[in-house]
Amino acid sequence: PPASGDFFYKEDSLCGYTQQSFAKIFPEAAKMTRGEFLKFFMNKGCFLDDLCHIPVNKLSNTEKMKHCKQAVPLLASRIKGYQPDVIIIMLLKIVAYVKDAINISKLPDIDYWAVPYGGYGNQNRYIEELSLILGRLVKDGIIPP
Repeated sequence: PPASGDFFYKEDSLCGYTQQSFAKIFPEAAKMTRGEFLKFFMNKGCFLDDLCHIPVNKLSNTEKMKHCKQAVPLLASRIKGYQPDVIIIMLLKIVAYVKDAINISKLPDIDYWAVPYGGYGNQNRYIEELSLILGRLVKDGIIPP
């Protein structure tokens, strides 16, 4: 979570952009409140987990990298517990860390995709790329229609 205290499950802007992505595949999501959408999101078998469970966005790049690297084994353990079919990485800067966590988890055949974070001017790209992935996951039967 960021230092600001904003967080996906507190119905922040990322939650809203994620809802817009889902609405491209599930039109009923467009009319939901963010709270309703979060329930819908979870009912589709989706959830969000952070690489780092402490705010790192205000730290120096060196400190961020240190915390991200330290978080990899913990994320690997959580991944092993979740046993996901797919992981969507929602921040391009952390792809290598998440890939390392997937490898450490030793779970076979976890597919993963990465999209740019839904901020910093990337909102439209985030919405479009995530909706393409969601469409594929529905088509492949990973997310229920």
